[in-house]
Amino acid sequence: MRRTTPFLLLLALITPSMACQDDGDADANSLGGGKSNPGNSPVHQEPPVVDDVNNVATAFRPERPTGLPVFDPDADAPRTRPVGSEDVIALSNNIAVASDATTDSVYFVDLENEALAHAVRLAEGSWPGRLAPSSQGAYVILQGTGEVVHINSDGDIDMRASACRAPRGIAADPVRQKLWVACASSELVSFDPESLEMQETFFIESDLRDVIATDRGIFVSRFRAAEILRIDPETGNIATRASAPKVKITDTSPEAIVSPTTNTLWRISKGQGDTILMAYQQTSDQRLVVVEKTDGGPGSHHSTGYGETFGRCTSGALFSAQAIISAKEDGSFAMSEGSCMFGALPVDIDADPCNAPLVTMAAPLASEDLANGRQPTPPPPGACAARVAIDPTHQLLASTFDANLNRQLTLVRHEQLYLAAGGASGQNKITLETASPPHPGHHLFHMNSGIGMACASCHPEGGDDGHLWRFERLRFSEDGKATQTPFDRRTQNLRAGIEGKLHWDGEFEDIDGLMSDVFTERMGGFELIHQDAVAIEDWLTQLEPEPGVTLPLEQQALLERGAELFDSAGCAECHSGEMLTDYQFYDVGTGGMRKTPTLRGIAQRNRIMSDGCATSLVQRFNPDCGGGDMHGTTSTLSGEDKDALIAYLETL
Repeated sequence: MRRTTPFLLLLALITPSMACQDDGDADANSLGGGKSNPGNSPVHQEPPVVDDVNNVATAFRPERPTGLPVFDPDADAPRTRPVGSEDVIALSNNIAVASDATTDSVYFVDLENEALAHAVRLAEGSWPGRLAPSSQGAYVILQGTGEVVHINSDGDIDMRASACRAPRGIAADPVRQKLWVACASSELVSFDPESLEMQETFFIESDLRDVIATDRGIFVSRFRAAEILRIDPETGNIATRASAPKVKITDTSPEAIVSPTTNTLWRISKGQGDTILMAYQQTSDQRLVVVEKTDGGPGSHHSTGYGETFGRCTSGALFSAQAIISAKEDGSFAMSEGSCMFGALPVDIDADPCNAPLVTMAAPLASEDLANGRQPTPPPPGACAARVAIDPTHQLLASTFDANLNRQLTLVRHEQLYLAAGGASGQNKITLETASPPHPGHHLFHMNSGIGMACASCHPEGGDDGHLWRFERLRFSEDGKATQTPFDRRTQNLRAGIEGKLHWDGEFEDIDGLMSDVFTERMGGFELIHQDAVAIEDWLTQLEPEPGVTLPLEQQALLERGAELFDSAGCAECHSGEMLTDYQFYDVGTGGMRKTPTLRGIAQRNRIMSDGCATSLVQRFNPDCGGGDMHGTTSTLSGEDKDALIAYLETL
C-alpha cells in the first residue's frame, strides 16, 4: 500500500480515534463475536484548533483492486438489490433454503449430498426475502409484490396470499398456530399457517423489520430506530419498548464526553430459550471534523476522517455491534451490554447449538491489500461449532447453523452465488448460480473501505440511517489559521436518485466530487476513477423510493383533506414529480440554501429537516424547527388540518 498526502486523513490529531483492542487483528468480513472497547483512547467533545493545514496525520490508503471491473455505462449492467433482505434457513430434513432478491429465486439445497436440489424462479420484481420453516417446506416474503408464499420441498408454490405494502419479516408461531408478517408500512399481520388465510392486521409503527414469536409474546424490530417492541398478540398493543444496548466506552480523560446512538438494527433472531440476538450499528454523536482550504488548488475543498485505519471500534463515526437480550416473564427485557464487532454491515445474526452468536458482516473488503494476511475472528467463548472461512473480498448475505449437522451455512455472492457449508469435518462451496456478479456500483456501495464502514453503513439499502451527524467545519485562511463552525446534518436518503449539485448545501458539483471527498478521504478508501463514481450513480437509479405507511381505516378519512392541504400550503411547488422533489435549492428559513429532499417514505425517518431538528412530523411543524411560513404556508393551519396533512405525508 502507498502512503497518502498529509492532508487526507486528520482524525488522529483533531478528532476522536476509533482505535480499540483488535482481538487478533480480525478479518473485517469475519463471523463471530468481538470484545467491547477497553477505552484506551481519549475522546473530546470539541476538537482543538489546528494551526496549520499541513499539521495533520498521514495514513495508509489501499490501491484500487486490480480485479475490480471498470464500469461501462453503455453496457447492460446487472440489476442487483441492496443487501439486507436475503435469508438462509436449515430445515429438519437436511435441506437448506436460501432466498435472493437479485435473482428473484429461492434455492433448496440438499445438505446430505451438498448439491442444489431446486431453484424456484419467481416473477421478475418479486424480491424474495425473509424465510420461515414449515413442516413441508418454507414460507417466503416477497417484498416486491407484497405477498407471502409457501414453497414445498419439491419446489412448488402451493399457497400465496397478499400481506401488506412492504413486508419485511416473517415468523412461524407454533404456540398460537399462526404465521406473522412484519411490514415497513406499519402492519403486523397474522395468517393461518395451513391455508395462508389472513386473520388479523395490527397497525404498529413505521419501519418494522423482523418478527419473532415466543411463548412470552411477539417481538418486532424497527430498523432505523434500533428498537425492539414486545407486542401483545391478542390486542396488537406495544407492551414494552427497548433500544439496542449501547456498547460501553470507558475513558478516564476528564474532558471525555461520549454520547453514542444505536441505529440500524439490521437483524434480530431467536436464540436459545427466551433470548433474542441483535445485530446493529452504534453511531457517534460527537463532532466530526471537516476541513476546507482556501487556496483553490487540488484537493482544496473538504477532507475529514471517520476513523483510523481498519475500523477499530470505539468512538469513531460508527461501528457494528451485537447483543443478546432476554424477554422476562413480566414483559420487560434483561439487556446485556452490547459488544463491538469488527467489520461493516451486520446484516444477520444467528446462534450455534451452544447459543454463541454468529454475526454476518456483508461488506467485502475494498482491497486485496487489506485482506492479505488477515485471519478470521476466532469463535466467541461458548461456541461449539466450527466457523466457515470465506474470502474477505466476497460479499456475505446471510448465515445460519444447521443444528443437526452442527455446521455453518453462509450465503455468499462474488462472481457467482453460492452456499458455503462447512464445519469441523471440512467445508464445501455449493454453487446456486454460476454467474451472478453484482452491479459494479452495488459492489462499490457495499464494500468496506478499510475502516469498518461502507457507503451502505449510513445509507442502508440505499436509503438513510435516520442519524443526525454533528460536524465541525475548519476553514483555513491564506496564513494557515483556522476558524471553526459547528453544524448539524441528517443523513440524506438516496433512493430518490441523485440529480444536480449534491449534499444539503450543494457543495459538490457532481458524483465524482462527492465520492472523492466521502469515500476516498473521509472513509479512507482507494482513489476512485470516474467510472467508479458513475457506477454508483447508475446503481442508485435502480432503487425504488422508500415505502410510506398504511394507516388504519379510521385515519384514512383524513387523506383527502391532507392531499388538498399539501397543494394549498405550497408543498407541491417544490416537492413535485414522482420522487416528490425538484432537486433545487431554496432558503426555507432553516439556515441557508438547502436542497429539496424527497418526501417519499418520510414516515420511515427518525430525523426530519436538514439539521434534524424534528424527530417526528408533528415537530416539523413547530415554528422553531420547520422554517415557519418560509417553508409552506402552515402557520394558519388548525390542529385538525395539521393532523390531516401529517396523515397524508405519512402515506407518501
